Amino acid sequence: MRVTVLILTLAGASVLHADCTSGSTRPATPAETTFEIKVKTAFQNALEGTMPPGWQVRLRGPVKASASYCTGEEHPIQLGYHVEYENMVKERQTISRITAKTASDPAELKKITDEASYDTAVKITIAANNPVCALNGPLVQKLDVPGVKLAMRATGENRITTTVVCLGNWQVAKTTPTALQARSDLPAKGARLTIQNLTLQIQAEPARADQLLKLINMGTDGTLTSLMWGQTERFPH
Repeated sequence: MRVTVLILTLAGASVLHADCTSGSTRPATPAETTFEIKVKTAFQNALEGTMPPGWQVRLRGPVKASASYCTGEEHPIQLGYHVEYENMVKERQTISRITAKTASDPAELKKITDEASYDTAVKITIAANNPVCALNGPLVQKLDVPGVKLAMRATGENRITTTVVCLGNWQVAKTTPTALQARSDLPAKGARLTIQNLTLQIQAEPARADQLLKLINMGTDGTLTSLMWGQTERFPH
């Protein structure tokens, strides 16, 4: 069974115009542009210092605003920022141990390739104003993260572990051994330029993810979580 994450992992654009119910788009307003840059900059700042020593940046979402939005759209803007890190040195050094002899031994070859892929990649996404924060996978577990009402983790058969942290007024809607889902009631209008909730997703080995949770600056100084409309929840440091 694969792990499925039901939160938006938007690295760049904020809106998928193919989903516009109105069937048309309109230019972003100056206020929307300013707000989007402000929030994405806060997301970027929250992830500063999270790259493990000796690792490299594989992908980093741009801090730029969308040029257009769906016509008639008034709900809070959905935003996201994404980074990926990799440890190519460890991976290459491990792969270099493959010889003609080990390549002919399936068990030994699998052992080396598994070692080469273990703790060599990290993906982090921060998203705002999603209606759902959820995780599907084998043995979804709730995590105890100080200062956070809801956090969860699951590891798929591909050995990829996903950790999800939900910040804001989330209401748990579904809990089973293989699924945990929470919903957030977003205002239909009147709160366009506000942050109603935040979701943090980390794909990394559990020990690495726990370390990253301590490094991510979600706002002890109000940098990020102070953007949240009416929220006082603070991420621990």
